[in-house]
Amino acid sequence: MKNYFLKLVFLMAVIVFTGLTSDSNAQLKIGFIDSQVILEQLPDAKKVTAELEEYRNKFLDTLRAMAVQFKEKDSIFAVEYQTAQQQVESGAITSNDDLKALNDRMNGMRMEIVQLEEQLKNYDQYVQNAVYERRQELSKPLYEKINKAIEDLAKEMKYSYIFDKAAGNPLYGDKEFDVTFKVMDKLK
Repeated sequence: MKNYFLKLVFLMAVIVFTGLTSDSNAQLKIGFIDSQVILEQLPDAKKVTAELEEYRNKFLDTLRAMAVQFKEKDSIFAVEYQTAQQQVESGAITSNDDLKALNDRMNGMRMEIVQLEEQLKNYDQYVQNAVYERRQELSKPLYEKINKAIEDLAKEMKYSYIFDKAAGNPLYGDKEFDVTFKVMDKLK
């Protein structure tokens, strides 16, 4: 809510300041786009999405295998633990040496599961970071192209400001000032 209020105050200040400092014949012309619509319809954006999905899928097989291994070890541990508990309760294991050996085995299995879980979390985090970095790398030229089209359109049609509806900037946007599809035309 605070961020929304700050945007509103900033927008009002820009409009007031621009109105006070421009000469009386100049008009403030504002347009807006919906970047989400542009990204959904732009073929280059679809290519980026497909390439990202392919890149992400390279990691998924390893991630799934690690998850399966973790679940298998965890299931084996649960069965082994239950069996050990039954052996102790039934009196099948009575000597301190046997109890210590059983306890050591259970602790070893538990530590292995903890390590596998940590490896799984670390790899998952690595995948998320790698995909994020790849997204930034692939998206940069796309966003530069879109921003260039917006800038060219703004200069050509003499817009003072163009806001992005998808980013939540405009408080109101009359369809008359929506230049989303004009930007799309520039991108063709």
